[in-house]
Amino acid sequence: MTFKKLAEYFEKLEETSSRLALIDILSDLFSEASSEDVPMISYLLQGRVAPFYEPVEIGMAEKTVAASIARAYGINREEVLKEYGRVGDLGKVAEELKTQNSKRKATVQKSNLSIKEVFEELKKIARFSGDGTVENKISSL
Repeated sequence: MTFKKLAEYFEKLEETSSRLALIDILSDLFSEASSEDVPMISYLLQGRVAPFYEPVEIGMAEKTVAASIARAYGINREEVLKEYGRVGDLGKVAEELKTQNSKRKATVQKSNLSIKEVFEELKKIARFSGDGTVENKISSL
């Protein structure tokens, strides 16, 4: 399954308040997912990249994520943060910028990433430490 498809399921979950509807969406998600993807999906549903007993956190504040989005789309961080204040969701801001940037060159190119590729990159980001950590996280994201 592609990460894009997983993101679509996450959007459905976010838009749903009915417990039974949430169960149906999760059922569809897990029935479509490969057995290799299920553990990664389970962690991502919790906003994690490792089990709770492992001291692994992605550790990126909103401003750091905004800096990553800004770099990807060739704009300044303040523009991203302003839009974030209006929209309230950095993912939706990135989605809007992707639509707007179809006219100009952006560094965001690959949209068919697998769940595993994204998950492994998020784990890598979570494990950065020492000098240059923030810059490494921004660049990797």
